[in-house]
Amino acid sequence: STAAATSGSTYRWLENGSVISGATAANYTIPTTKTTGVYTYVRQSKSGSCSDWQGSNAYTVSVVAGCLTVNGITWAETNVDAPYTFASRADMYTQFYKFQSKTGYHATSPGNGIAYGSGWSSNESADWPYDSPCPGGWRVPSINEWSALNATGSTWANAYNRGNAVAGRFFGPNHASCSLPSNMTGCIFLPAVGNRNNNDGALNNQGSEGYYWAAEWRGSGGYGANFNSSDSMPSYYEPGRGFSIRCVKDN
Repeated sequence: STAAATSGSTYRWLENGSVISGATAANYTIPTTKTTGVYTYVRQSKSGSCSDWQGSNAYTVSVVAGCLTVNGITWAETNVDAPYTFASRADMYTQFYKFQSKTGYHATSPGNGIAYGSGWSSNESADWPYDSPCPGGWRVPSINEWSALNATGSTWANAYNRGNAVAGRFFGPNHASCSLPSNMTGCIFLPAVGNRNNNDGALNNQGSEGYYWAAEWRGSGGYGANFNSSDSMPSYYEPGRGFSIRCVKDN
């Protein structure tokens, strides 16, 4: 993709805060090998014989590369792990959340010090609040946004089949050809983390199915998305289940 600066004559481009050698034009083409990064341009003027860039005339804009955007909505590259924290990789088992909850429960049994049985309960029925487990600026996707992502197509991949350490699905226009970690243009990978049962918190279907919350409430349950090795579809579920969260951001 190409990041563009505003009009002007003198520029610097930086990648994650470091100056990119030779990148002094109004446009900078982000290498296709880059799956993420913040690219910033600085336009500054020089006066007389002064060789220093004049900070008072600096302008910056940040561009995030490597994200999948569907209908103007950008999808995060990894799940939420601990509350307000993205996972370090896309292909890992991340924490579970009940509908409307901001408490994370570990993806391995018994998880987070919570005993199965009486210690596991449901949450109230309402749309997800703005204060979700997503990091700042991100939110839980709507069911329509899940449907739009699903419509782009997806491909199941067993563990270690396409660079992924755990099984899951590649979603996006390039789902058939993407692979982790660096060939992810036009794709995201959703790991098959499974879920935790709404009655007692027991861990189910890890490695064979993925369950992800949407933001809305429907009747007696919360909307969500489910996939396995043969199918992917939006649906709705009991609010006390523990599901994964993949966040989105409005462009």
